[in-house]
Amino acid sequence: MPLSRTAAINQVSIMVQSNEFPELDSNELGLIVDNNARSVDWAASTSYVYGDIVEPIIKNGRIYKCIVAGTSGTSNPFPTYYREFCKDIGFSDNTAEWLDLGPANVERYDLRSAVRAGWILKAAKAANLIASKDGSQDINLEALQKQFLAMAERYRPVVLL
Repeated sequence: MPLSRTAAINQVSIMVQSNEFPELDSNELGLIVDNNARSVDWAASTSYVYGDIVEPIIKNGRIYKCIVAGTSGTSNPFPTYYREFCKDIGFSDNTAEWLDLGPANVERYDLRSAVRAGWILKAAKAANLIASKDGSQDINLEALQKQFLAMAERYRPVVLL
């Protein structure tokens, strides 16, 4: 079963140690997860741009890519049942047009990219803080920021040639 948004947020929270300094709150984690969604649910009367990827409201196991930017209609333009061999078939939707990309067999949320974004956000928060020394304690925030960026590098996208 695919990860829900809440489960994705919880997973990212654990992987970026969001409760450790500097903390990431639930709003920041939600935004990170949303920004790393591979697809969204289709919505009526919504403006779409070329390249947007949606899943129909009535799940049919397929995903669709916007190939002509426009505004969606008021009713679901996609088949309500799974159809085999429909890849590359187009669907008109008011002023938008969609192309069937095939089975929706991947997780909706790209956790690897979301975790990377979380570590980068923690590094950005650390960059805005001042290193300090209080007696024998030396707080080196530059080292902390470097560690966060090193963690982000662990989640850099893999490119296969």
